[in-house]
Amino acid sequence: MRHMTCAFEMVNLQRVDPKRNMARFYTVWMQCDLFGRTSLMRSWGRIGTTGRVQSVSFGESDAALDAHANLLRRKLSKGYEIVAMVSA
Repeated sequence: MRHMTCAFEMVNLQRVDPKRNMARFYTVWMQCDLFGRTSLMRSWGRIGTTGRVQSVSFGESDAALDAHANLLRRKLSKGYEIVAMVSA
């Protein structure tokens, strides 16, 4: 099992296609909650809006890391591009 501190890792993605009037953002990050569980957080919507936020908690950081990698893989395969990565 990999140990994760309560620091976070954030990846910002965008998908823009003016011909289809598409301007979307997707942000994925991991953080620890108050109970020591790892939460996978994600936010998405149209660029320029607040968007939506969803949180999923995992008992082990390995499961959260796998879910994080799967989400990124799916979004990149749909045409999203990474615009920023932040680790703290």
